[in-house]
Amino acid sequence: MVMPTVVNLKTRRRKRASRALPLEQATDTARFFGRMARAIENDLGGRRGLTRIETELVHAFCGAAVNYLNRQIILDEGSEVDLASFATLASTMLRIGARLGLQRRPKDVTTLADYLASLKETDVKAEVAHDDAAEAVEGQQ
Repeated sequence: MVMPTVVNLKTRRRKRASRALPLEQATDTARFFGRMARAIENDLGGRRGLTRIETELVHAFCGAAVNYLNRQIILDEGSEVDLASFATLASTMLRIGARLGLQRRPKDVTTLADYLASLKETDVKAEVAHDDAAEAVEGQQ
């Protein structure tokens, strides 16, 4: 007869994942990308108001902007940069920006008074619907 093996679960547990950011998110470039994406999303009315395509366009714009700034720094240091790729990035950013729009979109913010008024309206409508349903049931009897 084979005895089952006893396993100490405490020693088999994995260490809890570190709360530190992955290396690719801890760089200055990644932080710049994140800040730019959040700023553009806020300008467009908030992250929740964006479609998936708009979100991807925002990320594409931020990626192009990071690449553009990187090439600009290289150019400022005196190194050679392919001007065609530099111009292509600028053109791409312009097209994406035109697609997203250059105007800020206001967030839909409901005031407390408007919210309370809408609650009263729904209560009144629900009460009328309830009364109509009760009358219909009494009419059937």
